[in-house]
Amino acid sequence: MAGTTKFIRLIQESTNWKQSGSSIIGQKDGYWFTITQTGWMQPIALSASVARLQSEPLDQLIAPILAKKNDYRIKQYKNNGHIMNFTIAPDMTAAKSVNRADELIRDLSAQFKQYGLETGCGICAADTPLDAYRIGDHASAICKDCQAKLKQDFDQIIERNAFQGNYFTGLIGAL
Repeated sequence: MAGTTKFIRLIQESTNWKQSGSSIIGQKDGYWFTITQTGWMQPIALSASVARLQSEPLDQLIAPILAKKNDYRIKQYKNNGHIMNFTIAPDMTAAKSVNRADELIRDLSAQFKQYGLETGCGICAADTPLDAYRIGDHASAICKDCQAKLKQDFDQIIERNAFQGNYFTGLIGAL
């Protein structure tokens, strides 16, 4: 696929996750993860959405991960409510980056499981069944209710823009 980095191609082959442009999305041990890299030697973005994520268990959950931040090459970590975002520096070889990302995903899954956490919708954090969707340039695991709400919102935008003479084509599609 044009515009896809070697890292994304290799990690997609090793995980068999769904790919959309410069992102892949899939599950490890029942938890959804999204990985993105927009170009060679560009930072790798890894995110996971977890339901019922609270600050006290989060501090305990993330401490062993951040203790190994040099091993994973984590340059930045942000918690956006229920979504954990990691920025990882790539290695000179894509294969090493794949190994590091895979290790981080395994360790995060183990921590989520240890704390009894469930994967959550990338929008509302509900721990209901999720499906992978492309929203603009990004992939996300979202619930049916959020997918229906997004579709309704985009349909209204399309209708409004069509009435105004704009040919807006939409931004959401199932992977």
